[in-house]
Amino acid sequence: MEAAMKTRSLFGALLSTALALAGGPAAAQDSSRLTVANVGGTYNEVVQKSIVAPLQSGGKLSITTDVGTHAVRLTKLVTERGQPGTYDVVQFPDYFMHQANAYGLMQNLDQSRIKRWGDVVPAFRRAYAVPHIFSAAVLVYDPARVQEEPASYAVFWDPKYKGRVGALDFMYPQWLWMASTQAGNTSNRDFDKGWEKLAALKQAGLRVFPTQEALDSAIKSGQVWLTMNYRARAAQLEKAGIKIRTVVPKEGAYPVSFSFGIPKNARNKEGAYAYLNQILAPAAQKAAAERIYYAPVVSDAQVSEEIERTIGFTPEEVKRFIDVDFEYVAKSSPAWRQRWEEQVK
Repeated sequence: MEAAMKTRSLFGALLSTALALAGGPAAAQDSSRLTVANVGGTYNEVVQKSIVAPLQSGGKLSITTDVGTHAVRLTKLVTERGQPGTYDVVQFPDYFMHQANAYGLMQNLDQSRIKRWGDVVPAFRRAYAVPHIFSAAVLVYDPARVQEEPASYAVFWDPKYKGRVGALDFMYPQWLWMASTQAGNTSNRDFDKGWEKLAALKQAGLRVFPTQEALDSAIKSGQVWLTMNYRARAAQLEKAGIKIRTVVPKEGAYPVSFSFGIPKNARNKEGAYAYLNQILAPAAQKAAAERIYYAPVVSDAQVSEEIERTIGFTPEEVKRFIDVDFEYVAKSSPAWRQRWEEQVK
């Protein structure tokens, strides 16, 4: 999932060219064939077993999965605008799905055809996509060295932990938002209020890591005691035997979700709706929770209490999620990235 954040800055130039292209109307295809764009790795393995296999077992659908990056996928959708599309269903993280919809590429869904739509957590409902999994950036700490559960992100600035706070490079929007809350920001904008606080944190020894793996190693070796990361990632580390804990502080958490939607130029929309329905099936939700530790997006997911405690969020915690303004983040990110590079990293 880290790649979703890293590639944000790469597709702008490609899209500026692709947006100029246009074509004729979409055409229907064989209703027994479905083409789905997805990412690879363990995530795709889970999707193949819990979504694709059940749909193909009846013999009515033959599903082809095209594995690739989010940026290339979005560019392809733009290039094929108005023509018969390659994809019937596409997967994106929330930021990219929002962009695809903003470009007019995604079909507004007939929610009456999504049988379990009413069971989806309201915070993740979108008119143009069905969510599959979610997590949120929360406070992560080493309980052996931070013995009292932090109630606020203010703990990052506590002199006791000087030099023991680590940040992931690609999560600069989340860190800027978090820092802005320490400067009085309570909105889903005004992140720039956080720069002075980040500068102070840098002065206190904040360490910025290029990858999840590098940060994981620093936590495991005891170099980093406090960070902000997705609860799903923290659960993966706990499963690997690293003793850490997570908490949603009083200021809230920054959510991320991964969804599937139907492009406007999809050829097999009937089959696409069958795929979207399978995403919300109890077995599919349970498989994602148990294999990749991202939380279910339905309120009645059949996961064990242990898994739920590790990866899930209470209704009270969900209420404290920031309502991400994707337009604001997209517009501001290039300037934020440059300033992060110059002043924080």
